[in-house]
Amino acid sequence: MQSFLGSLNYYSKFIEDYAIYAAVLYELGEVDFAAMNKPEDRSRDQDLAAVTGDDLEGARDPADADLRWIRAHKSFNKLKEKVSSTPILRHFRPELQPVVVVYANVGRSQWL
Repeated sequence: MQSFLGSLNYYSKFIEDYAIYAAVLYELGEVDFAAMNKPEDRSRDQDLAAVTGDDLEGARDPADADLRWIRAHKSFNKLKEKVSSTPILRHFRPELQPVVVVYANVGRSQWL
């Protein structure tokens, strides 16, 4: 979990609501995440992966569902989605011509 959050450290400036989603994962911690992700819990985890929101109706046994795990799983998936789908987040490609677009009001600009 720490390696995932560490890899997002640079991109956090570009991800809307990063702090909200990452806080859930930092709060969970590496030890808790490893304990919740044991092989015998795989079927339970797959059931929880299908749960949307905090609604526990999708889980096989809602009483066994750990809300921390549900929130962590949702946050993890949301961060993965945001990193992969952010339209303006691109690595520099030197073979393409760079373009700079400046949004400024000419009447208010003190540079002109």
